[in-house]
Amino acid sequence: MSTPVRVVGFLAVLAALFGVSPGVGNAIGPVSEPAAQEESHGAGHGAVEQETIPGGRMIAQDGYALDLADPTLAPEGPCRWISRSPATTGAR
Repeated sequence: MSTPVRVVGFLAVLAALFGVSPGVGNAIGPVSEPAAQEESHGAGHGAVEQETIPGGRMIAQDGYALDLADPTLAPEGPCRWISRSPATTGAR
């Protein structure tokens, strides 16, 4: 079997797999619901409710912020951060 025939066959199988998988996923649905986290897990250790933490990169919360010391970064240089709090920014 020649290499071009193998590559075309592989791409055809890959396209069929990705073409069929959304339909199969919608037909089957979720396998199981995620288990509920125990109430005692992390209690008293500064635990934060899951609903209060936003998704993605968080750089500010409750008046505290994390900023770059220099907005332009050199590829070989260090990355320095400045922590800003309500006391340093004058916010309350």
